[in-house]
Amino acid sequence: MNSPQEKKISGILEKISAVHLTWKRYIQKELSAYGITPQQIYVLRRLARNNFLFPAQIARLVFCDRPTATVIIKNMERQGWVSREQDPDNRKRRRICITPAGQAKLASIPESAYRTSKTEFDPLACFTEQEQAALEQLLTKLTEHLRQLQA
Repeated sequence: MNSPQEKKISGILEKISAVHLTWKRYIQKELSAYGITPQQIYVLRRLARNNFLFPAQIARLVFCDRPTATVIIKNMERQGWVSREQDPDNRKRRRICITPAGQAKLASIPESAYRTSKTEFDPLACFTEQEQAALEQLLTKLTEHLRQLQA
């Protein structure tokens, strides 16, 4: 049932997942003091650079499905950080825009809360520069391979 290759794939993906979850929990812990989630701050930061985003773009941005993105948007809307506007080019679509309250929320969070320094928590500190480059290259190759499989 479980071939050696399936076990290898499972083991590697479990390790990648564990690294991601550990990092995500650390960031969540840092941001919880500011009453915001990593997904919310990521969306606000992107909205601050763009005029607007569509819900489908937000879903891709935070690697979730549309219903989950809708929950994220509704929670941010409830806080007053974003607003929904009708797209003038397509009346069926809604554009998500940052509000002045969203800009104020973003400004109230020090960058150090979501951009950790090497002395605080650097998951790559155990690697040499060469190993970091190799890891990045391998993960980029894996990501591209998975994208091709999905196409």
